[in-house]
Amino acid sequence: MEKLKIEIDFLQDNMEPRKFFKLAKKMAMMGKGLDYESVTDMMLKKVKLTKGVERMFKRLKADNHKIVIVSTNDGKFIRRVLQKEGLLKYVDHIYASDLVVKDGVLTGEIKGDVVKTEKKGAVKKVKSLFRTTEKNIVYIGDGLTDLPIMKLVGRSVLFRPNLITRAEVMKDKAMRRMEKDGRLFVVHEDNLMHAMQFV
Repeated sequence: MEKLKIEIDFLQDNMEPRKFFKLAKKMAMMGKGLDYESVTDMMLKKVKLTKGVERMFKRLKADNHKIVIVSTNDGKFIRRVLQKEGLLKYVDHIYASDLVVKDGVLTGEIKGDVVKTEKKGAVKKVKSLFRTTEKNIVYIGDGLTDLPIMKLVGRSVLFRPNLITRAEVMKDKAMRRMEKDGRLFVVHEDNLMHAMQFV
């Protein structure tokens, strides 16, 4: 019953990034004592990449762009997915959480700057790593936890947002102004290559 309640809260509080990250910590605690490899092996079988991601990565690299993954998911797991799909070679940096593992077992802790900064810290990291400015950063995201970082960069693309995310954008004056100023774009098609026109 506790698991069900946490999962319902997790979905509801996805509307507020701060609550979302608190609940991410609760979800990590639920994994305490589980074998990390077994859990990630099971998850790896279920991961399905978005259409067009490989073509987009190749195109971005051909155009000399840097690719940074910003995610609340475990960085080690993201690397495994990218390696399996042959995409790791395109990625310049991964800014993600870190599920703490001791002797191959999950401790129930989740760490990393992405948890502390609600993804927004990625902007500072990218600026430092690649000696760039906010206006040169393009961010592509699909959910509510992506909206705060979108306000900090030069241009953003909302990829297939759900109704809740779209409604949040509509009621946010700053985001509506970004759309009007040509700094925020929405892609409804089910292929990441449609986002390329806004990069």
